[in-house]
Amino acid sequence: MNINWDEIKLGIKGEIPENSYQLWIKPLKVLAQDEGRIVLGCPNQFARDWILKNYMNYLRQKFEEMGIRGKQIELEVIPNPSTSTKEAFTPRKEKRQMLPEAMPYDPQYTFENFVVGTTNQFAYSASKAVAELSNMDYRILLMISNPGLGKTHLTKAILNRIHEIKPDLRVCYVTAEEFTTRLIKSIKLNKVEEFKDSFRKECDVLLMEELHFLGGKQKTQVELSYTMDRLINEKKTIVITSCLPPKEIQSLSKEFGSRLSLSLMASIDAPDFDTRYKITKLKAEQFGLKLNKEILTRIAGNIKNDIRNIECTLKYIKVKSNMLNLKITTDFVDEVLSNLANETKIITSQKAEELVCKYFKITPEDLSSKSKKKELVYVRNIFAYLCRKHCNLSLKDISKKINRAHSTILHGLETLERDMSVNEKVKQQVRFLEERLGVN
Repeated sequence: MNINWDEIKLGIKGEIPENSYQLWIKPLKVLAQDEGRIVLGCPNQFARDWILKNYMNYLRQKFEEMGIRGKQIELEVIPNPSTSTKEAFTPRKEKRQMLPEAMPYDPQYTFENFVVGTTNQFAYSASKAVAELSNMDYRILLMISNPGLGKTHLTKAILNRIHEIKPDLRVCYVTAEEFTTRLIKSIKLNKVEEFKDSFRKECDVLLMEELHFLGGKQKTQVELSYTMDRLINEKKTIVITSCLPPKEIQSLSKEFGSRLSLSLMASIDAPDFDTRYKITKLKAEQFGLKLNKEILTRIAGNIKNDIRNIECTLKYIKVKSNMLNLKITTDFVDEVLSNLANETKIITSQKAEELVCKYFKITPEDLSSKSKKKELVYVRNIFAYLCRKHCNLSLKDISKKINRAHSTILHGLETLERDMSVNEKVKQQVRFLEERLGVN
């Protein structure tokens, strides 16, 4: 009995998430079948291992539902035609990796030391499939999450894995801001064609971070759209990260949005307790800290929304214990958490609003008004910063509070943090307000 694999896949498509179907099931092909077995072909070894672990029983069930029973289902990796004898003897142009000086090859970011949990599993799987150079239908992977949840780790892990398995591929790693800056510079120096070639002709894999930066930058969106079209047509790979989904990025053109709609979108949410515990344990080991289960549980239970805060806490514990020659006890860790893990403080956005309005002598209505006066924009940025850092509010919650788009909030946060790094007066003003909130 010959199987109708297309019909089986059609039934599967309606039962599992679309992204999972496109990534794992759709690429499968029937390589062979006889009375005793059916052989399905996978695009690469990683896909084979993943399907064996996560979908094999499900596939057997679907075959049985179609009346195909008693056959052994096997998975094999489809030979890659790029390794054919013909290509092996074809002269190749020398290729070079395009790694900007600001982001060199960094071996510490790997898939092996990325902690996988329920909230990041799909992004991890999709990233690894991209890094393994799978034959996927999607040419673009778009990862979306709030800051500090692992987008950059996965992006660098992709770069590192490609560097390991196919070092001759030319990889361009760039932030959206760097792309914009280089475009502007090329226009000023009359070197636009050289800029275009560097991304369209000299790039096999484009890794771009912080897509949300392009909100309102129409010319950059147009240039990136053409670049993406060229790379997609030549079956190149594109990986993009963003703190916001495309529909929430302010002033994103329809044309650019349509390109992004072709991507495989993978969201990363805040880690659950089990994942945070594993992250805390791994980071502690990396820092050479021997922490018992109770201490690990305390840290993971208090720091919930930003993995970087876990790292900062562990670094602080290590430095303070070494400098003061103190034993790391639960009381010691509780003191550290009270100073650093501000999520343990019960601070409401209402309290932050009252403080900001009183300090700057404005009303709550001014805070959420449509006014774009410079002084009010500054106050809103500080309010958003306090809510984001100390009140555990999401971008969505903050945007509702002050009647602004997510991208506007994000841009304001980035602007304020940049000002704090170069302007001591701004930094001291924010620190004073934090003290008044009782978090410093």
